[in-house]
Amino acid sequence: MIARISKSISGFRQKRIWENHKRVYSRFVDVYLTAQRQFPVKVNKNDQVGIVIIPWMLTKVPWYSITVGMFLAWTGRKVTFILDDMPFGTDSIQSGIVVNSVSAILDKLQRSFEVVRLSSIAAAIKKNGKENSIEKLTHLNTIWFMRGENKPEGRRRYEETVRRQLSLAGARIENLVENSTFEYLVIPGGIYGTSGLWVAAGRRCRARIVSYDSGGAGTVLLAVDGIAAQLHDIPRAFRKVIEQEDVQKQFMIAMAREEHRKRTKGVDKFAYQVAGAGTYGEDFGDAVLLPLNSSWDSAALGLHAAFANTKEWILETTTWLLANTGKTVIIRQHPAERKAIARSSDDYGKLLADHFGADRRVKFIAAADPVNTYSLLERISAVIVHTTTLGVEAAALKKVVITPSHPYYADLGFVWNASTKEQYFALLRSAMDGKLHPDNARADMAWICYYLTQCCNWFPSDFSPESFETWSAFDPQVLFETPSVQSLLHAVDCNVPISIVQHDNKVLSNDAARKA
Repeated sequence: MIARISKSISGFRQKRIWENHKRVYSRFVDVYLTAQRQFPVKVNKNDQVGIVIIPWMLTKVPWYSITVGMFLAWTGRKVTFILDDMPFGTDSIQSGIVVNSVSAILDKLQRSFEVVRLSSIAAAIKKNGKENSIEKLTHLNTIWFMRGENKPEGRRRYEETVRRQLSLAGARIENLVENSTFEYLVIPGGIYGTSGLWVAAGRRCRARIVSYDSGGAGTVLLAVDGIAAQLHDIPRAFRKVIEQEDVQKQFMIAMAREEHRKRTKGVDKFAYQVAGAGTYGEDFGDAVLLPLNSSWDSAALGLHAAFANTKEWILETTTWLLANTGKTVIIRQHPAERKAIARSSDDYGKLLADHFGADRRVKFIAAADPVNTYSLLERISAVIVHTTTLGVEAAALKKVVITPSHPYYADLGFVWNASTKEQYFALLRSAMDGKLHPDNARADMAWICYYLTQCCNWFPSDFSPESFETWSAFDPQVLFETPSVQSLLHAVDCNVPISIVQHDNKVLSNDAARKA
């Protein structure tokens, strides 16, 4: 009873908050529609653009999605707004509050735009193979909800709920996408909730997937063809810039080195390091490093290849190294997990202790331990990664880097990757025997990849999902004409990775500075 009362009070508060959001955004939309009537824009591009609006917990993501669609209409695009109002998750009150507020705004827009509510679409007939997408997304969403792979309490019940919800939504998404002519779909996320279903349906129907994620207030993470959190645009951007002249390559490498210097000292924009440079703990001797991702983070979800999950990867790798080498195995928890917002429910320290006891050659470094990962890296010859950025940094520092997963950098030529256990353990054998040789060419490629991801892919703009209070106070036309919004729309509509847009701007600025 107490829990139900508490939930009702919380729902009432959230309803008031969202009523206020709706009032603020309603004014923004009114100004937009007035400008649209005064200065109508003719549709000059044939294929539709689908803007998928999903209740993203209680964030302001829906307002951001709608605004991107309105701005694309100002560029001459035929825009369709799709409200994904199918139930997802365990809090129907929360999602209902968001859907009601968003629906009121879409009612204002439906005279100027096609508006579709997913619940009004008939379910498509099931086809072979689509159940696999449902099962995979059920699994990944459960990991996200449980904040880890291993916590058993409540897992099966949540899986059953999500599987049913995804099946109901997926059949409608398939029908809508298959019977439309979307050139591309703009979605938040790409894994959480039903967003993964939109990715799967879009790819099957050859609609380009544009996804975005929040990098915090004032920052957008964008992929114009794939999942933003997993940096799906980076391989294409990398292959473009790697062909540029040496002077530009040296410029990129210099910027990457400077960004890495800041990160080593813990003074970069992420400030992950808990200890200053030079702090590496005890002398581990001849060792191999396994730096971990947070298992529920979107950047790592669904990217295992040779192994089923992180637990299996850690245990089988550690067992093999203990049996086949004399090296110490260091497992480093991601230092971001010392913060509550990034903390995992997976206890890898206990997992290792349960399987390997007090073996001196197994060292677990917890997130809050006063060890600087980069100082530790200096003393290591081989690094084995899942998807962490440290794999790129280690390769840039001429370390042997092996991954049995599918991170964005797996096939870019500076790490060794495996898709099966047989390939993986063969690579480990070669690495331990000294047969894998990092060189300057590989290091330079890694620095260039690092430059693209860390210096160019985080897009700074007041127009970001978390900056609603800032940009909603603008006149829509003024906001539309700001350079950062124009760059964002150019990337989205012209299928240009945002890292390339920013790289080109940096090169122009550097060339101008050299000529001055």
